[in-house]
Amino acid sequence: MTHCGVFSHMKLRHQVGLNIQKLRRERGISQEDLALMAKVNRGYMGKLENAKNSASLDMVERIVTALNVVPSWLLVGDEPFQFVQRFDKEKGVFRPMEIADESSKPSPKKSKRLKANIAQEGVILSDEPAIVV
Repeated sequence: MTHCGVFSHMKLRHQVGLNIQKLRRERGISQEDLALMAKVNRGYMGKLENAKNSASLDMVERIVTALNVVPSWLLVGDEPFQFVQRFDKEKGVFRPMEIADESSKPSPKKSKRLKANIAQEGVILSDEPAIVV
């Protein structure tokens, strides 16, 4: 089995908990209120924030809906980088294309060209949250 990530399982659980807690506090939401919004009990929310429990995908969906963030935010928080992927049509998979941070943003002209190329290559790139129906 190969591991395709920077974080181990335990670190991911910890990062998700920290990000939930950080945003909850920044927005002035009590743990109890967030639990009510996500339709779980406060004790369970506390265990998520303290990395004692892992959130199921259904729970992730309820938490991100309550906090009004995209699911990926739980993993990366407000890190200043963006993962850009291109679709490899031959292999039928997404591949990393570029990882950029604030200091390596392209010029507006290059950015426009990059976005045009990305649109042609079937790459996912958006400044807006994705809505899946």
